[in-house]
Amino acid sequence: MERLPVEGCLLWVEDNEITRQSVVTALAHSFPALTVVSAKNGAEGLELFRRHHPDLILTDLDMPRMNGIQMAREIRRLGFAGEIIMVTARSEPELNSMLGKDGINYVIAKPILLRELLIAVAQRLPSSLHQKLAS
Repeated sequence: MERLPVEGCLLWVEDNEITRQSVVTALAHSFPALTVVSAKNGAEGLELFRRHHPDLILTDLDMPRMNGIQMAREIRRLGFAGEIIMVTARSEPELNSMLGKDGINYVIAKPILLRELLIAVAQRLPSSLHQKLAS
């Protein structure tokens, strides 16, 4: 995937440190002007959401302290209208049942295929960020 000059902020929440860091690295390489903030659980993710006001949220489902669904519900309650992408190792029927519920816009199955994740992020960045690409 080519490098895109997208500005904005993405929140990535994942409890597995290796996965968290590899996705941060891939996002930084593909979207060098995009600020990526990362958290190791939903509670920490919620705090970073309040502090950074991200344009897009990418989160794991199963995490300690607060899972991705609980975090998504709280973020929606706070008025976030952007997209939330859920990443999970759960089965396909469970994945499909998550869409539209609790404010989840898209689901990616684990193990994560970085190309799929990068395409999903590029397609779901807010239109105001895409307009910067066209100029």
